[in-house]
Amino acid sequence: MEAYNRSGYRTERMSRGAGGYQYGTAARNYRQPHQAEREYRANQASPERKRLHIVDIAGSLLVLAAFAICALVMVNYVRLQGELTAARRAVSAQEIRLSEMRSQNDARYSEILAGVNLGEIESIAREELGMNYAGEGQMIYYSTDTTDYMRKVIGTD
Repeated sequence: MEAYNRSGYRTERMSRGAGGYQYGTAARNYRQPHQAEREYRANQASPERKRLHIVDIAGSLLVLAAFAICALVMVNYVRLQGELTAARRAVSAQEIRLSEMRSQNDARYSEILAGVNLGEIESIAREELGMNYAGEGQMIYYSTDTTDYMRKVIGTD
């Protein structure tokens, strides 16, 4: 069974016992005059609330600064890791080049040693240049105070 009250709300009557419940009959929530003043005061910032607000801002700035520092550290870390990787690659390339050059050097040294015939050198020195082995009276021995320093003397003939 439906009915409408004076303000135009639909009401339904439930048959529960003698009285039942009628929808839309609850009292409306009107604000009392002193309640508006209480809400105004509650919305006003007290000195303690202002201080807490400043602390919240300072804490937020501190967290933001810490985040920025962490971000900078991470960016620099990634950059340094990249540089380190590039340096390691360069070192590896140089080590490969060094080993190739050493093998070429050893091959050339072996060619030189294989091409040297000491008997031929001795015969050329004796026959073409007239050289002989030094005799006993031709060798002069001397000693110096310093063994690792040599002085060049110019003009002594």
